[in-house]
Amino acid sequence: MSEYWPKNELSKLLHLDFPIIQAPMAGVSTPELVTSICYAGGLGSLGAGYMSPYDIRKAIELIRMKSRKRFNINLYCYKPLENQTASMKAQGALNPYRRKLGLSDKIDIPELTFTFDDQLQIIIEEKVPIFSFCYGIPSKKQIEDLKNNGTILIGTATNIREVIELDKSHVDAIVLQGAEAGGHRGTFIGDWKDSMIGLMSLIPQAREATKLPLIAAGGIMNAKGITAALLLGAQGVQMGTAFLRCIESGVPNCYKEALTKFSSHTTTITSVYSGRPARVIQNSCLENLAELPIAPYPYQNMMMQDVRKKCEELSRLDFIPLYAGEGFPLISDRSALEIFYDLAQSTSLLFKELKQKN
Repeated sequence: MSEYWPKNELSKLLHLDFPIIQAPMAGVSTPELVTSICYAGGLGSLGAGYMSPYDIRKAIELIRMKSRKRFNINLYCYKPLENQTASMKAQGALNPYRRKLGLSDKIDIPELTFTFDDQLQIIIEEKVPIFSFCYGIPSKKQIEDLKNNGTILIGTATNIREVIELDKSHVDAIVLQGAEAGGHRGTFIGDWKDSMIGLMSLIPQAREATKLPLIAAGGIMNAKGITAALLLGAQGVQMGTAFLRCIESGVPNCYKEALTKFSSHTTTITSVYSGRPARVIQNSCLENLAELPIAPYPYQNMMMQDVRKKCEELSRLDFIPLYAGEGFPLISDRSALEIFYDLAQSTSLLFKELKQKN
């Protein structure tokens, strides 16, 4: 059915049967999910933003053991700024919750044991075929090293200024993160609140600003969404929420159950879980945490690790961020392969109908 899909530069660039990219989703994507999507003819992506250089290398080895297809590794391109006062307040504010969960109090601020540069060095050494990033742009030297390896680079933009800067940096394609997207906002120029542009408005504006292949992300859950994005000027789509409940997803079971339990709820943007604004499902647990002081990213995320892990063990949602895009009520719990093939076939049929009408 792929003959009915529009043939474009992105499909050729990434060697895809269908220009559907599984979003990286740090902490959610697994080597199994990545290789399943690659096998189906799309691009599987591993979100390695929280992984140590050692773990990144091991994950790359596992993906290569399972598949010969091209894959994508994603990192967070940022330089953390520690605020001692804010971090100490945030750490202390978590202690009453720790005691309720049977955990010990903590007062120290966690230390970062690796940097983006350390992580990226593994991407360079392993000659990863495709590398995507958000929250910023790697240095000119890092981009040169990646290009010398033949690595394809994909940046993330939430506004037109970011599109222009990514174009200047010589990336190969750009992910457009619409306001509807789940998870962390990728904004790196200006305030994130000024970059909450709906995807269907962002695509045509970006199309005027660059000739690079555009990948639409945010709220796309089915064939109609894919078709709309491609007709507006995108050459591919990136979908994360659509795969959250699939068998290969790395989210805990209580998270997967909540995605259907809260299907009538709305989503909201909060920084309470990580220190960086992210779209999550609005629920009573989040409302209870609304007044907590927040440390800078990624310290807030690191401080939350012990209470989040304990909540996962107890199947409690108190400190588990339910990252999800606005289209999450349309989610499916099938395997990644079943979801992907359904998307590919349904989109093919829509384009076939459009061709027959024209």
